[in-house]
Amino acid sequence: MEVYVQGDSIIFKSDKVNSLGFTDYNESLWENIKKMNWNIRFNGKHKKPYIYSSNKGNKIDLHRFVMEHWYGKSAMNVANENNYVVDHLSNESLDCRISNLCFIPKTLNTVKGIDFDIRRKAVERIFALNIFKDFTTQLFQITIVFNEPASFIDTDKNKRVPIAKFFLLYENKFRRVFNDAQTIINELLDEGHFNIKKLNQKDYYVETVNYIIPPEQKDSPLVFIDGKAYVNMGLDDIKFISVPPYKRLFEKYTVPSP
Repeated sequence: MEVYVQGDSIIFKSDKVNSLGFTDYNESLWENIKKMNWNIRFNGKHKKPYIYSSNKGNKIDLHRFVMEHWYGKSAMNVANENNYVVDHLSNESLDCRISNLCFIPKTLNTVKGIDFDIRRKAVERIFALNIFKDFTTQLFQITIVFNEPASFIDTDKNKRVPIAKFFLLYENKFRRVFNDAQTIINELLDEGHFNIKKLNQKDYYVETVNYIIPPEQKDSPLVFIDGKAYVNMGLDDIKFISVPPYKRLFEKYTVPSP
């Protein structure tokens, strides 16, 4: 397996899979990773690929190696003792960024894998919902980007608002995040909108739809209005599968260094 640094990522490339594996670049993490031999193993009936090392006879998966680097060996030991596993929030096993990894109970990991992860992928043609965790603040974000028209009920203004993207911030309580993610999927599928008052977020940010497309740009994937670029969602071949967290929500709750 070829392992190298590209930009702010450590990349893992193998002929055994069509996709690249990756994690965040960190100097000390990179120093440890490059000393080890890495390979691909396939797990479960769906043969999901995982990156692992069997250096010196000690086998460890990359996602667990990354979590131990960021959280420490004692945190890994506590997780093991309490029957917690390292979950890939996106269910993409080659994405080992720290924002995509989280300790959750093994039972919840099983439920997530046999129901939520499947339903989440099934609705991507309508909207893409993802969960991220910020290491610095230990807060979660649910991010949603819409591939078909949708809205939410703005109770402050007492009206329904058409939206392009939605970002919900949560405390470090995964079950609460997980339950809200399921509620959002259910309400968007059943009603075409969701009520913010039914959720348990700490904060949120909404990006509303911009319907103004200059006639000369109607067939262009990117539309430029007042110097800003917008994606033309009116084209059938334009679909999102993910949108990254809205960083300002995390920054809003970052404690300044003394």
